[in-house]
Amino acid sequence: EEDDEDDEDDEDEDEDEDDEKSALELSPPGELAASDPAWVLSFVGRRGPFLVFFFAFLLLSIFAGDRLFRQSDNPHYVLLSDVLLRGQWHLRGAPRHPVTGKALGNDWASYYMLSVQGADKKTKVLKGMYETRGGYPIFNARRLRRAYRFRTLKGKLYYLQKRKGAAHLDPRSIRARRKVYFVSFPPTPAFLMMPAMWTLQKLGYDRLRYNDTIFSVFFSALAIFFMFSLLQQMSLTGHSQRTLYENLLLTFLFGFGTVFFYVSVQGTVWFTALSIGALFSILYLKNALDLRQPFWAGVFLAAAFLCRPLLLLSGLFFVWQWARRDGEWDISFDGDRLKELALFLLPLAVAIGGIMWVNNMRFGNPFEFGHRYLPAVYYKATQYGLFHPRFFLRNFYANFLSLPFGTKAVVVGGKKVMQWKLLFNGHGASLFFTTPAFLLLFWGGYKTWSSRNEQLSFRGLPPMKLTMPLFWILVAVIVFMFVPLFRTQALIALAVLVVWTLMSGNGMEGHEALADRPWHPLFPVLIMMVLIVGVPPVFYQNSGWFTFGNRFSVDYTPYLILLLAISNIRLRGPVFAFLLLFAVVVNAFGAITFNRNGAFYDGSYGSLSWLEYKHKIFWRLIKAKFGG
Repeated sequence: EEDDEDDEDDEDEDEDEDDEKSALELSPPGELAASDPAWVLSFVGRRGPFLVFFFAFLLLSIFAGDRLFRQSDNPHYVLLSDVLLRGQWHLRGAPRHPVTGKALGNDWASYYMLSVQGADKKTKVLKGMYETRGGYPIFNARRLRRAYRFRTLKGKLYYLQKRKGAAHLDPRSIRARRKVYFVSFPPTPAFLMMPAMWTLQKLGYDRLRYNDTIFSVFFSALAIFFMFSLLQQMSLTGHSQRTLYENLLLTFLFGFGTVFFYVSVQGTVWFTALSIGALFSILYLKNALDLRQPFWAGVFLAAAFLCRPLLLLSGLFFVWQWARRDGEWDISFDGDRLKELALFLLPLAVAIGGIMWVNNMRFGNPFEFGHRYLPAVYYKATQYGLFHPRFFLRNFYANFLSLPFGTKAVVVGGKKVMQWKLLFNGHGASLFFTTPAFLLLFWGGYKTWSSRNEQLSFRGLPPMKLTMPLFWILVAVIVFMFVPLFRTQALIALAVLVVWTLMSGNGMEGHEALADRPWHPLFPVLIMMVLIVGVPPVFYQNSGWFTFGNRFSVDYTPYLILLLAISNIRLRGPVFAFLLLFAVVVNAFGAITFNRNGAFYDGSYGSLSWLEYKHKIFWRLIKAKFGG
């Protein structure tokens, strides 16, 4: 009898599970499911996105804290907006903080303008930088006595002492010299500030005291608002099978489980550009999806480009859809199709042409935004350019492998000892540490690919169920054996992958409604978008310093979220719940402590110099192992 009762209980549990699965299967995408929590009902209908905005703005404001009520420490966009309202692009003098009056020296592009009288008594103007004998720039006018040569914006060298076969610049021929300052960061955020700053001035207030922190928080909350709207649009148009509850989870992951969280509450120039760039990327995706509004897709992509120039490459998302019809390539040029493409390209052409004209006017090069003339960048840019393989190893390590554990010197009993502690490298923590849920995409991506390649099944198991984790375990073993630089990370990866394999049946496959989904037509283009936007920063001269996490990942985070939305990954299981909670805790820590509590951060820029300056070690090891 007891056995019969146990069998009945098991049957009841199976029936409950079947009922839950069937409820999920029957729930329309973007709508409620029977198993959803009761609070999800509040987000049904048109009020849903507005509730998302309200809670996003509230939470971001709370974590911004005291920053919310004051101007940021680096208000570049406020000063740029001010000079734009004056009809200029250069600052009126050396930059100072509008509120504190403190001199600002962090990331301001500048060069010298020299009025030089030639032998024919005619005066010409030279624009450029003084350099030392080693090629280092001289930004401080008090150190000009060390100057060895003058490099113009066009790259021509004038030596201050006569040299055979070289152009000579006699210091006595210089009749006037002044230094010109610019904001090298693209201007979309400054454009957005201009109406409010103009209004403040008309009302009798000092527009230079404009609060750029609350500006950043507001537009970041808008980005979260539109991310939820985009996910719902994906569901309601059949691109995603996610329910309302799952879209809320993905929205929460985007807003508070990625580095977008800590970026949103800073208010300073570098982070404002990222958060507003993400906002316009999302708006671009909303209008580009299914070629819904080609003109507005172009407008929003142009705005994103004028925040973060690399985002121009994401135009491929629109072009991909334009070139395909009903799942097949179709590049026929009929009138309607040409009109769609023209409407998309028109705003981009205006934005690109306009900024090229501005760049040429300021720096003598239509492709130069001015980053080359930042004090911390000039030498590297003149030696290697802004992008170079030299920076790959450092950036790759910082962006994808760096973990927040290290040693710090402390004095114990009068002796200096090294102690292990929680210590975030100033070059940033790994993307997969701040948002480990993105690791699931390695599984979801292979599951989606395997649904198109059924022949990859292994002895009757579901396609790629074991192949995927075994593949990455093999990669980790190879790294451990042949690349000692990353041996610690390889060991950690091995441990994670073994646990992952054992848990692969619990939360990784997805519920039955999604397990057998066919190949998604947006999967390849979204993968390409992540690579196209995400790979160039790995070769950039800057790792993102000084940062909590991989802040450049904000540029492609919307595409990672969409990949999660169309994947087979189960969002209702314990695995995703744990990873989401972990990500929120980590990024909340960053939002609270970054630029507030330096005890948790390694402020030594040279902490990864062993990767930047000894990058050849990696290739030597490979050659030594494989005899290349």
